[in-house]
Amino acid sequence: MNSNEQKIDQLRLLAEKFLTEHKVSERDVTSTKLMTLLHELQVYHVELQIQNKELQLAHQALEASQQEYSDLFEYAPVSYFVVNSDGFIKQANLTAVKKFGRERQSLYQMHVAELASPHERDKVFLYHRNLSKVRVPQQLEAWFEAVGTASFYGCMESVAIETGKYERSFRIAVTDITERKNYENRIQSLFQLDQAILSGRSVSDVITVAIDSLVEITPYDYAGVVLFHEQAGEATHYHSTFTKEREFYHDKESLAAFKDLTSLQADDYRTVDKPDFLPEFMVRLYPAHLFVPIIQEDVLKGVIDFGAATIDDFQLDQINVAQQIALELGIAIYQAELAEQVQLYADSLKELVEERTVQLEESQLRESDQRLFAEVMLSMVKQINQSLDLQSVMENMLTTLKRIISYDDAEIVIMEDNQIDMVIHYKEAASPQFEDLIPNVAIDNYPIYAEIKKRGKSILINDVPHSRSPVTRGLSDETYAYLGVPIYADNDILGVINVSRFESGSFSQHDLEHLEAFAEHASVAIKNARLYQKAQELAALEERQRLARDLHDAVSQLIFSLSITSESLVRMVERGQLNKVKELSEIVRASAASVHTEMNMLLLELHPIGLSKIELRDLLTQLVNSILTRYSSLDIQLMVKRLPALPIGPKNAIFRVVQEALNNVVKHARAHHVKIMLWAKEGHIYVLVEDDGEGFNLQTHPQQNGLHIMRERATEIGAEISIESEVGNGTRIHMTFPTAFPRL
Repeated sequence: MNSNEQKIDQLRLLAEKFLTEHKVSERDVTSTKLMTLLHELQVYHVELQIQNKELQLAHQALEASQQEYSDLFEYAPVSYFVVNSDGFIKQANLTAVKKFGRERQSLYQMHVAELASPHERDKVFLYHRNLSKVRVPQQLEAWFEAVGTASFYGCMESVAIETGKYERSFRIAVTDITERKNYENRIQSLFQLDQAILSGRSVSDVITVAIDSLVEITPYDYAGVVLFHEQAGEATHYHSTFTKEREFYHDKESLAAFKDLTSLQADDYRTVDKPDFLPEFMVRLYPAHLFVPIIQEDVLKGVIDFGAATIDDFQLDQINVAQQIALELGIAIYQAELAEQVQLYADSLKELVEERTVQLEESQLRESDQRLFAEVMLSMVKQINQSLDLQSVMENMLTTLKRIISYDDAEIVIMEDNQIDMVIHYKEAASPQFEDLIPNVAIDNYPIYAEIKKRGKSILINDVPHSRSPVTRGLSDETYAYLGVPIYADNDILGVINVSRFESGSFSQHDLEHLEAFAEHASVAIKNARLYQKAQELAALEERQRLARDLHDAVSQLIFSLSITSESLVRMVERGQLNKVKELSEIVRASAASVHTEMNMLLLELHPIGLSKIELRDLLTQLVNSILTRYSSLDIQLMVKRLPALPIGPKNAIFRVVQEALNNVVKHARAHHVKIMLWAKEGHIYVLVEDDGEGFNLQTHPQQNGLHIMRERATEIGAEISIESEVGNGTRIHMTFPTAFPRL
């Protein structure tokens, strides 16, 4: 009896039970009602038969659908599992049984995480635990472990299903995506290799990336690269260890060892069992080797070396992948070699630029140093030209020297024969000071000066306390570094400039060169100051001689004349010639007045300070009267217009210029008329001395007749002076200077 018949019998029993409970009384039953009821029962019976037929057809369809589902579940191309909420497998299809190499019953005793490889199980366990928290499908990729077959990389997709009011199960599908994963790894490895090409890495870096790529996308136990260097006759073998911490090596080997591989061409490869040209340890670990050529512009640049247990391990599809990598690697090596050449050129260019930069900086430093030195020299020249006093000149030199050479003590020593004539000492202190020392001692008492004078060369000692040279005797205990340079005047040593520091090693050859150059300029300044000093002494001597002549020519003659006239006056009085006494008395009075004037002029010359107490107009009047006393035939016109108050300097200069001009007139010009004019106009004072004498040739006698004295007087007050003269046309002297008196 099938299931349908059982259901019909159950329905009959239920119907009879219903009739028994609701029994109809016979008196209620009439023939008409009975016929109607019978008809209804017949209709109902037919309906039931039809429904029963439909139910049979539906049941058959359901059984067929269940069989199809069972076949689909069992023979699906993916592994299906039904897992309870604790993660244990309740159902597994036939594909799962085959894929994982386990009996169905053994799978039913496993946790779903045990399907994964040991290192992935924690990840799968956490994945399943999180499934109960979400209701949407979830995915996980992991390595799975199969019994008797290789592990595979799979994608686990899961969805939750309700199996009861409080129960939940999970349907899980595991798809083998190993091939896709390998392809992705291959693409990633090729991408890394391309990145290495584009990044301009070195050949070594590119090959390291390539070996990593080969390890990732090929199943071989070992991968390496051998590059050939034909010109050097060498081969570089790149390889790595396959420990947890991978290390890369590259060894230089003879190219002759790889001669059997040098004939490889594009799209070619060669397998060698136990190659004798590889290291013994490598052959022992990997007996079988596959060599794929690396071609670059139709030239064999090297090979990729794969190692495996047997020759049969090298599959054609993997060889095709290796050839693709070799092609990429050839391009990468070519790019890397170009990059290395460019980098080498760039490094060379950078070194050249840095070298030139250093040279330029040194040149600029030297130029700056030279410019500073030139500025210091110019400053020194300007300063020492402002004064011809030897001591002031030497003090200015030591002050200026501080700008180019750092020192603690400095001296300028002036020598005369074998004696130290003058010493200017400068000491750096809280208040720097100069000391003017004139020892007048023999040079031999100072060995360092005597040595410089003897050798005629500079001396540089950077460690005075440890120097065994006897010349350091006499240097102060504070001196640790010493630098001395001779000062030459023509070919003779005029003196020494020496500087010292209280720290060893303070002076350089550069300092020595600067001090020697400084000494050359200093020698000119010192020589000029000494010449000026001697000229001053000579000028004083000449002035004394001139005063003596003036005393003899003027005052002495006047006194003699006064003496003779006085004697004549006495005799006339004795003779009673009273009519002539008055005339001679007038002559005596005039002569006495002339003597008084001449003596006043001489006193002014001997004591110029007296000029400040007398107006310039009065001074010039006295000068003219003194001249007229001696040269009565000379006509001198003095015109002094209103002048501003003058300091002693300009007043003395004007007086001396006019005095010198009148001296020239009376001594040389043979003039009859002289005009002296002084006036002020628009902030300037003008002086004019003009005569009608014989004149002279300025070209042939530029410095005669005291002209240089007049020019010096004008220069002292910053005045401009012009002297004009022609033979037969007299002389004209014109001087102009501002009333501001900037030089005073």
